[in-house]
Amino acid sequence: LNKKDVMEGKDLASDAKGGKFIKWEADRAVFEIESGIYSFVSDGVKKNKTKNYTATPYITPHDTVLVHGNKIKVNINCTDKDAVIHYTLDGTKPDESSPVYNQPIELSVSMDIKAQAFKEAYNPSMPAMAIYDFIDKGKNGVLWTLYKGQYGFLPDISSLKSFGKGSTFQFGLDDVTSPRHNFIVCFESFIKIDEAGEYKFYTSSNDGSKLYIDDKQIVDNDGLHGPVQQSGKVKLDAGIHKIRVDYFQAGGSKVLAVFYSSNKIEYRPIPGSVLFKNN
Repeated sequence: LNKKDVMEGKDLASDAKGGKFIKWEADRAVFEIESGIYSFVSDGVKKNKTKNYTATPYITPHDTVLVHGNKIKVNINCTDKDAVIHYTLDGTKPDESSPVYNQPIELSVSMDIKAQAFKEAYNPSMPAMAIYDFIDKGKNGVLWTLYKGQYGFLPDISSLKSFGKGSTFQFGLDDVTSPRHNFIVCFESFIKIDEAGEYKFYTSSNDGSKLYIDDKQIVDNDGLHGPVQQSGKVKLDAGIHKIRVDYFQAGGSKVLAVFYSSNKIEYRPIPGSVLFKNN
């Protein structure tokens, strides 16, 4: 490749109006140009050809909360009929040594299914994932309390009068009976930590939110804003820990989602199976 190969429109880039060839730098042509819209082309550039990718498989049903004692059949399909689908049941990334999917998978306990499609002479597909969470209605749960009021930041909730209470199985607004605007919800639960270590918690919210572990603030996502995610880290011992999420909504859309991760847990919503009404 040389400077005569680089064109700007129908002219040599080195001769084009508004453009001046400066130098070669690591096999790249450097030009000084005036402001404007340019389109550079070159027949001398060689593009390395890469293999096509196998189609990504899809898992159905997707991300389901179920009650202990029930069963579910999971199907994995791929639009590329010549592909071989490999899967795992522990959330690890599949490879060609993982089990081959050839019939529906029956589940009766919590599982994180990952699937990946492989085809000869093709790159593997992107992995697909679905989370199946079995909860115990008598033990699992998140308690919520609703407060009304117009705020720009989360206030001291202890001084407020509640206007409603209820329970759900995950942190979120789907099961909360709330007005459209101007309210606060306090979610309280106990989270089971199986292995000691550093954990990262995240809240995505519109408007503000805060997350506390054992009454210590870990995530500060407060204030008036559109959908924003903030996070914080904390070292936790194995066992049961108090967890609380405060959220307020002033106007616009209502958004709240809570996630966690660790060196053993891939970033994901906190499952209802590790959240308990009592410690």
